Amino acid sequence: DDVGLLARACLKAADIGHAAKPWDVHYKYSLCVVEEFFAQGDKEKSLGLPVSPLCDRNSKTSLAESQRAFLTFLCRPLFVTLATADKLRLEKAEGGT
Repeated sequence: DDVGLLARACLKAADIGHAAKPWDVHYKYSLCVVEEFFAQGDKEKSLGLPVSPLCDRNSKTSLAESQRAFLTFLCRPLFVTLATADKLRLEKAEGGT
């Protein structure tokens, strides 16, 4: 239902919320996330599994490139959608259509 979907979207936004923080905070969290991804990729390699996207520490993908994609294709659309949902909620509460 819509309420459940909205709740899941809010939880995801909280999970990735560092993207909306000041640059120094976002950068710190980004470095931690990248290291977590690399550790996952290292484990996948050690188990003979294919390495997940963005998890190969030997790839040519830079932190800047991965963050651009993260912000452009995940954060912005989610935050815009949540802002739109909140605007609709406020309009409904005020008796609008």
